This record gives sequence, structure tokens and C-alpha cells, in this order.
Amino acid sequence: MYKAEGQLAYADQQQQVALSTASASFSQNLYQQVALDKPNVIYSPYSIHSALTMTSLGAKGDTASEMKSTLGITSLGDSVHLTYKELIQQVMASPNFTKYPIMQIPQCN
Repeated sequence: MYKAEGQLAYADQQQQVALSTASASFSQNLYQQVALDKPNVIYSPYSIHSALTMTSLGAKGDTASEMKSTLGITSLGDSVHLTYKELIQQVMASPNFTKYPIMQIPQCN
């Protein structure tokens, strides 16, 4: 990773923007499918996108191509995993990051 005065270099920023855009688009498409029958759903699109992106690392041939296309990461190539790592590190280093839940859903009996 190239750094310029504590900030990510332009190429890394472009990769992160592309990854964030891909994740957001995937999230919107996933919600449209999940909420067809039940509009009141709770899920983590980030978790699903990141897990499938990791899974795509082991995929080959048509499966790899289809996964990357569905996830919107085709243009990122093999650097997508490094970009995800850098993005996560940047978020965790943010002064706004907390390890504690911001919102809790109470258990209903």
C-alpha cells in the first residue's frame, strides 16, 4: 500500500471507492430480492458481500467469473482482497469506530 502523508494514495482510494460502490450496489440488489415477499427483514449486506468476496478467491473458471460479476468486483481483479483489508483497517482506525454495539435489539419473550 502506498501512503502519502498518512492518507491512502490515489490508486488505493480509487480501488476503495470501486469496492464501496460494488458493495452498495450488491446490497441494493440483494435487498430487492430478499424483501420481495417480506419487506421487514434484517440482514448484514456487508457481511454477505465480504464473505462471498473471500469465497471468490477459491473459485475457478465460470464460477469465479459469475461470482465476481454478481459481486460487482470484476474490475478490481485480484487486488480486491487487499483493498477489502485496507478498507477494514481504515474504518477500524477511524476515531468514530467503536467495538461496542451502537444499537441493541432487545430480546422479546
